[in-house]
Amino acid sequence: IVDFYCDSAKLAIEVDGSQHETEDGVKHDAIRTEQIEKYNVTVLRIPNIMIDRDFSLACYAIDETVQKYNVDSTRISIMGHSHGAVSTYQMIALYPGFFSSAAVLSGHYEKKVTPDSLKGIKIIAYYGEKDSNIVAGRIRTKYLIEQGVNLKYVELANEAHTIQNRVINYTDTIEWLIAQKRN
Repeated sequence: IVDFYCDSAKLAIEVDGSQHETEDGVKHDAIRTEQIEKYNVTVLRIPNIMIDRDFSLACYAIDETVQKYNVDSTRISIMGHSHGAVSTYQMIALYPGFFSSAAVLSGHYEKKVTPDSLKGIKIIAYYGEKDSNIVAGRIRTKYLIEQGVNLKYVELANEAHTIQNRVINYTDTIEWLIAQKRN
């Protein structure tokens, strides 16, 4: 699973946290990038710190890619897992009107993200039933629903924090994301 993918542009964007800077993380990313590139897909890696410190640079990189490949700008979706979910919430809140939909997996949002900043986008949030890391994320997600955010909450039975494979392989999430179109 990548954080952002555009089929017409054959572009995958990965938002990388600090675990990607370890020796094992670098090796894993190199193998993964090589596997993705076998499908003629370009991989653009954006460090989480870039989003945290200078969000406009991350948006600029995405804008440039959308223009270069003539992407249907009404069908751009975003997905993130764990800290990538935190960045996903930040990106949709700080870049209103850009994304048509979002999927967040095992994540939460920072206090600077408000319910009003998430209105107007369709969101699906997945949590593993056995994930004890994300108690606050569940509470905050339910609060967003109470505040009128267009958000569907899904809890996966017998799953812990690492739910990305189940979400991608055994749900209709990708089809759902592709079907969404921004007005």
